[in-house]
Amino acid sequence: MLEVVASIAVIAVGLVMILRSFSYSLRASKTAQEYFEAVNIVEQELCAIEEEEKIEGGVVTSESSGQAEDKPFLMRSKISRISDDNGLNEASVAVSWQNKHRDESIVVGTYVKNR
Repeated sequence: MLEVVASIAVIAVGLVMILRSFSYSLRASKTAQEYFEAVNIVEQELCAIEEEEKIEGGVVTSESSGQAEDKPFLMRSKISRISDDNGLNEASVAVSWQNKHRDESIVVGTYVKNR
């Protein structure tokens, strides 16, 4: 009888650990999906910046908000002139959003040259 109780306890602990790992896996999958959506938003914004024929000198910042996958996000972009001689600009785009557990964000920067 004691062996049966001990084996049931071991099986119960094992099942709890398996169910917990599924829960963590689902949470990680959801976070990965949110980052994927954020990278898509950043990519679209950087493509829009690259398509501009001429980027004016100085510092240009913009901020917009929207929704992706029913989650609100905030996007900030900044373009600053590095060199007037060759028209080189530094562009950075940041997307931030909030999930159940914490605030998330991603920042991507690149260099863009005037055409």
